[in-house]
Amino acid sequence: MDRPRRASFSSSFLSHCVRYSGKTALVGFYCLNGDVRVAVLCKNSAEFLKIVLASLHVGLTVVPLNPSLKPYELETYLAQAAVNLLVYDSAAISEEQLPSDVPKFSIIQLQASDFDKEENVEYTEKKSGEIIFFSSGTTGLPKPFIYSQRVLNAQLRQFQMIAADDKFFSPDSKDVCYGVLPYFHAGGLITVFSMLFCGCSVVVNGRWNEREFFETIQNFQVSCLYIVPPVMKFLSSTAIIHEYQLDSLRTIYVGAAPTDVRCFSAVSDRLPNLQNLIQLYGATECGVLISSSLKGKTDGRHVGKALPGVKLKIDREGHIHVFSLTSTTRNFMDTGDLGEIDKAGNLVILGRDKEMLKVRGWQVNPNEVENMIRRLEDVQDCAVFVKQTEEQEDHLMALVVGQTPLEKVKRIVRENLASYKQLHEAFRVPSLPRNTSGKLQRQLLHELVPK
Repeated sequence: MDRPRRASFSSSFLSHCVRYSGKTALVGFYCLNGDVRVAVLCKNSAEFLKIVLASLHVGLTVVPLNPSLKPYELETYLAQAAVNLLVYDSAAISEEQLPSDVPKFSIIQLQASDFDKEENVEYTEKKSGEIIFFSSGTTGLPKPFIYSQRVLNAQLRQFQMIAADDKFFSPDSKDVCYGVLPYFHAGGLITVFSMLFCGCSVVVNGRWNEREFFETIQNFQVSCLYIVPPVMKFLSSTAIIHEYQLDSLRTIYVGAAPTDVRCFSAVSDRLPNLQNLIQLYGATECGVLISSSLKGKTDGRHVGKALPGVKLKIDREGHIHVFSLTSTTRNFMDTGDLGEIDKAGNLVILGRDKEMLKVRGWQVNPNEVENMIRRLEDVQDCAVFVKQTEEQEDHLMALVVGQTPLEKVKRIVRENLASYKQLHEAFRVPSLPRNTSGKLQRQLLHELVPK
């Protein structure tokens, strides 16, 4: 179901995508021979999914990209992925914004072509389509990761194993699913593929709008929701939730970034018919999914147990290492996250290794300090970072969203954490820089400090 145009798709959607493969192959061979790498710059739509699936069917490499990228960013990504063909949505990005030296077609041109039949399909010599995703740049420059046919097929096997494991919830053909992530994001696209593979009906999400979000759940009788922390926070606090009939909603998945634990109890209270409130943990490098809380409503203090096909290992320093059937590598991979296993066998995320701060030579986990500050009732959001003075002294600073007195912020840290974790100063700010997945962009925090 394509929400912006209220179009519905039956179970024949996947086979219908193959009809696009004639067009996609024609486009590729019209310009190029051999290794065709097509960048897709489109807003979320059924056409986006058709292009990706059809391109994979004929052996092309697909590179989903954010259509709101600036020219410099776009040229950098295209060069890194060696893209030699562009398919774009003119409603999301104009042709003038695209590089002039790369062949390009709009979705409208593809739709207007006469090559709709299976006999027009031509296959590349490679015969195995791939997807290249770029990882989040919150801890460095974005990096490309290749989802080969091995990775994509392993994901299908993982979906089957999850459905067969009674501990975990898995949607099925009775469910209407709705997610909020963009399809150029690995989590967004792979989640939609998993829904379709499980036989679910899928509502395609458009640009975020608070009331349209609730109207979609109400009008399409959405039973399974895939969201990110900012939407979870919205559900836990907005007054307009009571204006809509949301009784169809049975399951909510939340992931992509840490979520304030207070949101879990609030959402459970506000949605009495909710049966499952599930927290996911994953990484682009691992094929998206690593662990999940079990059936039922989690309290948000952990990210559950390793999913089928996944092995977890935590070293002496607390680094989380993952071996997964869906990983882009065949060995244990350091996720860059720090964690521990609790008494119930659940994985608890303690923070990011690359986010660790140094204060007078001591390592400080910013998440520990931030979670302490969030205990204060009127704190809506917060972040800490280290500012180095001209005298080379390390000062731990806090940025706080909300009306809590700043002296209270400093006091709760002073009374509960070690001396080297104390705040030198705290500032009130209207908001913190977060990306569309809700991940904090720590590299921008220094810019918010008042001069």
